[in-house]
Amino acid sequence: PYTTLFRSQSIFSAWAPELSPLRVEPETLATEVPIRSRVASFFSGGVDSFYTVLRNLDRIDTLVFLRGFDIAPSQARLAAVATDQARAIAAELGKDLIEVDISVRPFADRLVPWLIYHGSLLAAVAHLLDGIADQVLVPATFAITDGLKPLGSHPLTDPLWGSATVRLVHEGAEVNRAEKIRYLIGSDIAMRNLRVCWQNPDEGYNCGRCQKCLLTMVALRAAGGLGRCMTLPDEIDPTALKNITIREGPFQFIDLMFIDYSLRALAQAQPPAPTLEAPLGCVVGNYRRRQAEAYLGPLVPAFSGVGTDRPAGYRIVDNVYRKLGRLPRVRSTARRVIRKLADRTDWS
Repeated sequence: PYTTLFRSQSIFSAWAPELSPLRVEPETLATEVPIRSRVASFFSGGVDSFYTVLRNLDRIDTLVFLRGFDIAPSQARLAAVATDQARAIAAELGKDLIEVDISVRPFADRLVPWLIYHGSLLAAVAHLLDGIADQVLVPATFAITDGLKPLGSHPLTDPLWGSATVRLVHEGAEVNRAEKIRYLIGSDIAMRNLRVCWQNPDEGYNCGRCQKCLLTMVALRAAGGLGRCMTLPDEIDPTALKNITIREGPFQFIDLMFIDYSLRALAQAQPPAPTLEAPLGCVVGNYRRRQAEAYLGPLVPAFSGVGTDRPAGYRIVDNVYRKLGRLPRVRSTARRVIRKLADRTDWS
């Protein structure tokens, strides 16, 4: 009877070995399940939640807005502005809005990585809706076709947090972030209210300068909708893109995936945007180079040009990193191959 609970604990303890499965024995089990057919969806005003709500508008009854989830308790002014926006959006869409204050992060973040436990936090809130909704949509962050990594909210684990009376649905994983943004360009309410910033200096709604704001703007430009979004600047500084930093540790794959989404979108942009594509390519290329050198030793000079094609050296290092660099038995061979190719390559 506890199959889903056992499976979820097994998955998360495999992803994070510091976590240990617990034995859980409920005092009672649900025997009769009421049929309500009411649907709620988590909603932050961001790309993923706007996409989920607009794609399921006819069947969603309630939006759930969380304060303290992505907005710190210390950011009272931003929380007030975002709450007012969420209320206005829900009213315009004709949906109920439930507001939930969360205060667990200052405690829990010290014990468990946020990227691992945030899905269980969403599930805990979902179960508070028992009696209000029997199905709760959890907006997906990544597309299922992109080789999903361990993450707290995941199509494999979100459904396992459900119960006999509340079902959780990982929604929107059929498309990637750039494709969601392309869809949202056609929505006036999304273009008036989109909130994506994760740094929020001075508690601004969107700063327009952080990595997430910039990559959202790139996707908007690629889809021809940058000027339509009223909450972000309508111009992108290529130098700001070149200065994007791919973080080490658990956020690495998120940064790489978001940049990859942007590069794929720019490859199809009309008109083309080489001054945006080149610096983002350099960010990834130089990051791969640093990884290769950390394993293989100094290899090639850095490339940091803006508005120019990436040199052959970028492709060499990237290919060797992907195909050879991770295999210890070919480390010496990889060194010889790269140095031989480097001798023949013009790095200008």
